[in-house]
Amino acid sequence: MKLAHVLAIGVLALITGCVATQAPVSTAPPVTFEDGSPAVEAPRGLTLGAPLRSQAYFDRFTLYNGDLKIGYHLGTTKKMGMNNLKVINGNLNLELDTVTYRLFFPKLEKVTGNIIVTCPPFSSFAPAVNMLESLDFSSLKEVGGNIVFQGIPEYNGAKINKNRSALDKALIQISDVGFDNAAFGNLKSVGGNILFEHNAAFSAIRMPLLETVGGRLSVTSSSRLTYLDLRSLKKVGDEIRISNNEALESTDLTTLKEVASMDVADNNFVNDRPMDLKMNSSLRASVSNL
Repeated sequence: MKLAHVLAIGVLALITGCVATQAPVSTAPPVTFEDGSPAVEAPRGLTLGAPLRSQAYFDRFTLYNGDLKIGYHLGTTKKMGMNNLKVINGNLNLELDTVTYRLFFPKLEKVTGNIIVTCPPFSSFAPAVNMLESLDFSSLKEVGGNIVFQGIPEYNGAKINKNRSALDKALIQISDVGFDNAAFGNLKSVGGNILFEHNAAFSAIRMPLLETVGGRLSVTSSSRLTYLDLRSLKKVGDEIRISNNEALESTDLTTLKEVASMDVADNNFVNDRPMDLKMNSSLRASVSNL
């Protein structure tokens, strides 16, 4: 009996000692934005695809850590995005398809990685089909990596609507006017490259506040492009290439002060006259291939 009491007391003393010496549990400070507002983090591995959660679920998040990919979700939702997302610590990859026609990130201010928008074919025999009507990057200010729009064909809504029945049109509304204007109204800096290559979708690319590009700026083989707004561009770390844009009539680069090299050729040939390139005269004298 005495032995049992001794053992019990010893075990109790051991437990008490462990509790007494245990370090206090530390909790990580809450993540906040520069304005002091709290960040709601999206879990890693979150994808926007079938089966979809409600829009209210996606609108909870203001911060996303990891790569975010949207495309080929095979769902029925025609609108996808995050209404309150401010920061993506990773890459944003958008693969356009025939289902989703509105992608929205109206409060997105910063992407630390790349923004890549493509329109790949469904198979080696099926051509790429672009049904995107709107893509909202209206608040985006900073991209750490590259901005790439590649291989996006002309919008197909008008052609598809022409052959649809009245019932089909009532069930699924498709606009005749697509994503015609690639607009980044508040974008100021891009750490990597800006590449708009082989895109028939856009008649205008607007980056009116863009000042610096860390890598190269390439706008090539965009058959419908008539307007390229780079009015505030001051520095490009690598090459500027603006070429083979058959309807591009003019570009204003008068604020550009520094660029490694520049190649502007074979633009506006559909109108049988050279593109009007506005540049600082001293910079024009120092670059080649103009």
